[in-house]
Amino acid sequence: MPHPIGEYFWVKFGADFMMCFSYSFFAFGWVWIMFENYDKKNYKEMALYTSLFFGSWMLIPLLSKLFPINDTEVYTIRYMDTQIIAWIVNVIAGYILFFIIYGSGKLRKRDYKLFGYVFLIGFLESLFMVLPLYIFQIRPMGLIYFVFELFFLFNQGTPYLYILQKEVLPFLGKKIRSKKEKKLLVPIART
Repeated sequence: MPHPIGEYFWVKFGADFMMCFSYSFFAFGWVWIMFENYDKKNYKEMALYTSLFFGSWMLIPLLSKLFPINDTEVYTIRYMDTQIIAWIVNVIAGYILFFIIYGSGKLRKRDYKLFGYVFLIGFLESLFMVLPLYIFQIRPMGLIYFVFELFFLFNQGTPYLYILQKEVLPFLGKKIRSKKEKKLLVPIART
């Protein structure tokens, strides 16, 4: 990008907004829904949101190709080769922590299916994000890197998100409620 950005402001803004908003709002939202419905075994809702999420992510680039409103080409360069080891270490660390909580039997009941489910959700999330980029050649990549991203891209955060949803947030919610209840129980001093 030239500096100042000038006429490329809206193109850059659109690309930056898409990268931040779409992944954070839709990707994390879908994962959250999948985790909520695992315990409930609400397969109908899981199928509905998965279809909507995956379908829309596949449909948007297709519509963009069919109805070219603005075909300004934007080239970005991401130097990710220095982060590959960090991705791998992050996935391993996350699943070790996950195994300690849900697989060892020391903190929670052993649930090996949950381990596979959380990994599958991370895999599918990566597939939903990367497949449209690969098929519609939005981000040119080789098959090896495509497969690597399927296993590592979103699984960097998936075990942490599950632990956040099922352990950390309920714990914090209890703490906040107990503080509110204690405040209500404190007698009001009369003057």
